[in-house]
Formats: sequence, structure tokens, C-alpha cells
Amino acid sequence: MWLLFFCFHTVIAIITDDYYSTLPIFADPDYNKQVRPNEGFSPDKINIGIFVNRLRSISEMDMTMVLDVFLQSQWNDHRLVKTWNSIYEAIYKFNKENCTEVFCNVTHFTLGEEFAAQIWKPDFYVSDAVSIEIADKVNDNTCVRFWRNGTIFYSNRVILKLSCIMNLLYFPFDTHTCRACTGSYKYHDGLLQLKWDKSLAGMYKGQVTANFEIMKKVVQYPITKPYMTDNFTEQCFNVFIERKSNIFIVTLYLPSVSLVILSWVNFWIDPKAIPARAGLSITAILAQITLIVGMASRFPSVSDLKVADLYVTVNFIYTFASLIEFAIVSYHPRAPPLISHNPSYTPVPNGKAVSKKPSVGEVKTVPSPLPADPRIWCHPENTPHKIRHYNGDDISRIIFPGTFLVWNVVFFTLNFYLARNEKLNLPPTAREDNFS
Repeated sequence: MWLLFFCFHTVIAIITDDYYSTLPIFADPDYNKQVRPNEGFSPDKINIGIFVNRLRSISEMDMTMVLDVFLQSQWNDHRLVKTWNSIYEAIYKFNKENCTEVFCNVTHFTLGEEFAAQIWKPDFYVSDAVSIEIADKVNDNTCVRFWRNGTIFYSNRVILKLSCIMNLLYFPFDTHTCRACTGSYKYHDGLLQLKWDKSLAGMYKGQVTANFEIMKKVVQYPITKPYMTDNFTEQCFNVFIERKSNIFIVTLYLPSVSLVILSWVNFWIDPKAIPARAGLSITAILAQITLIVGMASRFPSVSDLKVADLYVTVNFIYTFASLIEFAIVSYHPRAPPLISHNPSYTPVPNGKAVSKKPSVGEVKTVPSPLPADPRIWCHPENTPHKIRHYNGDDISRIIFPGTFLVWNVVFFTLNFYLARNEKLNLPPTAREDNFS
């Protein structure tokens, strides 16, 4: 049963293709595809749109975006009314005697590139395109729908490589705007009026690449470019893309923060345990360097400064500062000998005191006198000078975590806010659409 059904449709397709290849296309001998339909009268009105079939790739190095799109347009060519009748009669053998409900209710034909090559078409170009290629060089990816009143719908599937200027300052939380503008190359506004038709535009849901995804918001607007003495209007739409940042949070930010916190363990280790503290600090520093070098290969290979570079640099400074703090608290200057404030005696190595009063004979050594009342030692004049060692670990336990917390709050708050609210220079006529 299925085999018979397949064979039947194959035969019908062959017969239909044979009709399309042999039918007398143009009944109007004066038809000229080089001349627009309303030549010498009013401007031709063309509805245009771009349907995004697939997002293929995005390159930060080339700053380009490759899209698989349908370039679609619709206009009316009244000169083709007689041609529609001739096609209708050639395919269906239509005449008044055999007019049935099915045959007489046919409103349009679906044709291909052979028919499109013989009619007038707008000369569209995409000003932001780096290159435009045919999507399928084997099969015909051109669709032409031809209505009885001469209305033509023309759709062509192409691979569109767009120039997409990217600001990588907020990497990896960056969002970018890629623009596609379509206009006529040789017909100015006095000859051709382009209008964006939302029914001809759109995109399929879930457009993603390995690193980016298309946001739902799409902004459409016209722009007018003066050239010589004429104005040329282009219909533009902006596609907003957003980087997938979750992987960078797991592989970059969390490890970097963990290494900084690890370096703070030194503040709770005895300063006398020099090997332990020195080994921990150096290990944390080397781990930070390894993380920075390893993630550099995953960063976009451009010369722009990125906030991610700033973040890992500040975290490295925090880790290195813990080693400097360890060196400071481990430094103990040699204390001078204790000096008594009694002006009559000076200490000697054998524990005796030598009188400073001049004598006639030999210097007399006497035992160091002790005050009868111990409270005399509490007087400032009798108290020996003592060196007080300041313990910096107590303050570091507060300063390092506190400032690091403030740094992270400020960094991520400003980064998210500025990245999501980057100013766009759009004309007042821009309107927001939601294709997906």
C-alpha cells in the first residue's frame, strides 16, 4: 500500500516538474524583468523580513555571527496576471466546460528558481554581511508563491555571515548586539518603499551555540542613508546574544576565591611555625598562577581588557599579600638590654653593678641594691624599657576577609548591572519584538 502511494506521488511530481519546465510562462510578450512593475508611475511597495532558521556559530576572534536564514519578500506585479492564467490552463487544462470545485478554487502556485529567474525581483543586499552563500548547492532552496492577482512571495535560504562588533569588557557576563540591515542597492526611496513585515520574520526557539545563546528580545527599526542626491532606507533588526557564564563561575571564580580563602589559614597558624606558613603561602600563590595560565586559553584571544582579568589579578594580590603579612609578623628585632633607671648603677655581665660616682681609689663593685618596697618598681622612672611585639594576625583576620567580601560584592554587582544595561544607540522608531 505504501509502495503504491509512494509511486503515485513520484509520478505526479515528475509530471508536475515536466509541466513547469515546458509550460508557456509569459503570456505577456512585453514583459521585461529588468523593469520594475510600476516603472514611470508610483514607487513599488515591498514587504521584507528575515527568518532565522539556525544560529550556526559566533566567533569572538573575527567578531562575526553565522546564521542560516530565509531572506523573504513579497510584492505585487500586475503584469503577471495573464501569466497566472496561462500557467493555470497549462497545468490543469482549465476551461469553462470542465471547471470543477477543486480546479476553480486554486488560488496560488508554488514554484521554484526557474520561474524566479524569469521575473523581476528586488535587488536586496545586506549591508552588515561579510559574506552570503547558498545554503544548499545541490537542491533548489528557493520558494516562489504566485497568486492570481500577481502577488509574489519570494523566499531564499542562504548562509549569512554578519559582522558583529563585540565589547568583551564584561567577559564572561557579556551580552552583544548583532545587526542585520536589508535594503535595495539601486532603487532609492522614490522608486522602492521597503516595509518590515513581521509575518515574514522570526526565528525558531532554542538558538544556541557552544558558548552563546540568542535572547528572546529582538529590536527592529529602519535607518535612512543618504547617497549622492537620494535617500536609501534599510530595514534593520538587532539580535541580542548572551554568553553562557555558568561554566566560568565553576572553573574560574570559585577556584580563585577558594585559593584566596586558603591563604588566610596562615593567620591562625603560630608565627613560629615558619615552614608551615611559608609552604602554605607559596602553594596558594603557585596555584593562583596555574589557574590564571590555564584559564587564559579559554579566554577570547583579543587585546581588549576584560573584567575577568582584573578579578583574577586582584585575587592574586590578596594571595601574595598573605605571604607579605607572614613575613612582617615573623620579623622580631633583637631587644636591647634592660637598663635600670637608677642613675647610680649600671649593669655588668657578672650580675654586679658598678657605681657611677667618681672615687679616688679602685672602682668598688657592690651588689645591685633592691628596693625595700616593691612598689618602687611600679614608678615609671624605675621601670625598665620593654619592647612590645605587635601581633598582626589578629588584625589580618578581620581586614583580609572584610575587604575581600566588599570587593566581591562591588565587582559582581557592577559587572551584572553594567553588562545587562549597556546603552544601545537606537533610533526613536525602534520597536521591540519577540520572535522566539
